[in-house]
Amino acid sequence: MTTPSIHGHQLLNHILDLGGSEPLDTLRRWASSTHGPNAHYHTCSAQELTFDSLLQFLLDRNKIEISNNRVSVIADHVCSQDDDHSVPNHGAHL
Repeated sequence: MTTPSIHGHQLLNHILDLGGSEPLDTLRRWASSTHGPNAHYHTCSAQELTFDSLLQFLLDRNKIEISNNRVSVIADHVCSQDDDHSVPNHGAHL
């Protein structure tokens, strides 16, 4: 059975729904309990990402920052998509 791939915007939207910042450990537990411990993530330009590689991808593109073990979304850098994984801000695609 293939593990479904989750768009990275679902992670970003979850953080934004919680006010834009979330402790890394809490976010990791949420992702594992929601999507499964072996979930794969994708973006508009990357496939087969693990949770950690998705975070690194988002860090490298200035979509998030991690400070004091908290993950914060940089909302001005997050693109808007036309489907159900959209965020209300505009910027470069993931």
